[in-house]
Amino acid sequence: MGCNRWRNQLAARFEAAVIDPETRRQLVDIKFCYSRSLDWAKQAFHDLNLLSVRPNAATAIAMDMRDPLTSITRDVAKLPFFDGRVVASRQMKQNDTGICTLSVLRTSVVCFSEGIGGLQYGNKPVELNASRIPVVQKAAVEYFASLTDKLGPTMERRNDTVTASPAVMSALGALGHKASTIADANARQVEIGLALQGLDRVDWSRGQKWDGIAGKLRPDGVFSTAGGAKDSGHACYSALADVNSPHYATIRT
Repeated sequence: MGCNRWRNQLAARFEAAVIDPETRRQLVDIKFCYSRSLDWAKQAFHDLNLLSVRPNAATAIAMDMRDPLTSITRDVAKLPFFDGRVVASRQMKQNDTGICTLSVLRTSVVCFSEGIGGLQYGNKPVELNASRIPVVQKAAVEYFASLTDKLGPTMERRNDTVTASPAVMSALGALGHKASTIADANARQVEIGLALQGLDRVDWSRGQKWDGIAGKLRPDGVFSTAGGAKDSGHACYSALADVNSPHYATIRT
């Protein structure tokens, strides 16, 4: 049974390579279980499909070796500002000393690569043309290094500011999207500078200014960023990037 399944999958890989030669570059996870009985194989099939516990997104993403943007996210996470402060858990606790979760950082990197429309992917893999990968990788490391040089202190104060919240992080990633398309290093640096220049007057403090943009001001006066990137990412991006948005002036001093 196992051999037949393996042969079918191998044949499918050859067929896929004929349809799309880029699939030959993909890494494929293979597990060999040998010296086991048929009864063991049946029980393993049952246990894996009925009793398995689905891991949280951050843990699953950390194990993904195929998706190029996940790999690029790991490179970004090694930057001095993020190193050791990207949390591999579902969400941050109030007293955590980290900056953000791995899934939040990945969404920001996806939006850097794909624009704010990258929010549609969530935690799913993103098809990225192999020719783009080297440029996106270099550009992402450069952009997020510059971004954290500029906004690092406010990101660290995540209980007082919105800067490291999921929605704002996705918008900040998308803000540098144009840089992800520029192969020339010098031109890319100019674009990164222009993208970040527009953030100079933004007030990142949690509160009424960000109500309806990065979160909600509750009746008790507490500002909450609950809802995530998909709910508020577009509004945050509009407020940061679109001078014609009614929110553009609202969040600036």
